[in-house]
Amino acid sequence: MNVITKNDIENLIKFISESFAISADDRILIAPGLKIRHPVSNLNYEVTEVMPGEKGILVRCVNGAGDEIVITGKDLQDYRSP
Repeated sequence: MNVITKNDIENLIKFISESFAISADDRILIAPGLKIRHPVSNLNYEVTEVMPGEKGILVRCVNGAGDEIVITGKDLQDYRSP
């Protein structure tokens, strides 16, 4: 019998959150490492995490200055490829 520890569960959750991607028709649309740009501010970001939220997905990003933002799935439509 295998026993799963709290540490095992935390590592699994971390792995899933780092690897989670939104896909349609077997194509990855957004995943950690993807670069996106906000056309209004012209700032570039790199996706660091895609996670489930209460009302859909949340996308954590960081820019070159190290500033971190979290974008809702709805607001993600305002971003483009750099």
